[in-house]
Amino acid sequence: MKNRKIKFLLCVVQTAIILCFGACSSFDHTSTLPQISQSDAAGSLQEPVGTDNVKIFFLKTKDDADCIVLQSSAGVIMIDTAEEQDVSFITAWLNSEKIQQIDCLILTHPDKDHIGGAVQLVDQFTVKQVIEPKYDGEKEQLTILNNVLESKRIPVLYPTQPYDFTLGEIKITIYPPEQQSYSGENNYSLVTLVRHGSVNMLFAGDAEKKRLAELLQQQWPAINLLKAPYHGRLTGNSVAFIEQIAPQYAVITALQADEEIKAAYEKQGTDLYYSCLNTVVFISDGENITNLS
Repeated sequence: MKNRKIKFLLCVVQTAIILCFGACSSFDHTSTLPQISQSDAAGSLQEPVGTDNVKIFFLKTKDDADCIVLQSSAGVIMIDTAEEQDVSFITAWLNSEKIQQIDCLILTHPDKDHIGGAVQLVDQFTVKQVIEPKYDGEKEQLTILNNVLESKRIPVLYPTQPYDFTLGEIKITIYPPEQQSYSGENNYSLVTLVRHGSVNMLFAGDAEKKRLAELLQQQWPAINLLKAPYHGRLTGNSVAFIEQIAPQYAVITALQADEEIKAAYEKQGTDLYYSCLNTVVFISDGENITNLS
């Protein structure tokens, strides 16, 4: 009788071991488990990188002017609005892309080839946020625009230090001018760094000698795509800036660049594109950026 009980207990233990082993062996050891970084002390999970494509459009303009659109499933960022004469094309293009809302409108500086279309675009499309440099001069077009923004209760941010925000998987840093006052409008240019996974894009407005000197002090990541400063015109520190950035691609928002500028980009092996000829299009998958033009 005692031997039967011992055999029974041994059988139960053996069965339990088999069941336990079977359950453990059914766990998929090849499945990807969420990882928690050291910065996630609160218990949030680290997000995966680079699953959402971003398209970058340098819209065609009639003359030297800037209007750039970054589009992803998370929303739309527009950098500058070109001139008033370009509004009909920009409007038609936005409608063709079924874009009715601009989540962030970055106006680099108050020249007409950068803010000329802003009033009409703000009237026709929903704009959630505007970012401008703090400008201490008098510009009638800028005054009219800011009055319109106030009447529509569109918030305007004037950064005085580097300002970070995100839109989906895009990380954006706005670098404002470091001085309160400059002799020309171009040096007030906001400069925008956009990071999408391992792809880095830099939009340099119309930065000239003093502003470029400020930018040369920054530690930039490897830049895949550069919006060339000041429409590809030669100014103080232009060549030094190109040598420091050495971008994979650069877009000149003009019909042509100055010869010295073209030579500097050629020396760095940069592919150049011009947005006065056609709308220039790129796509980033978070690992690589490709020209679609």
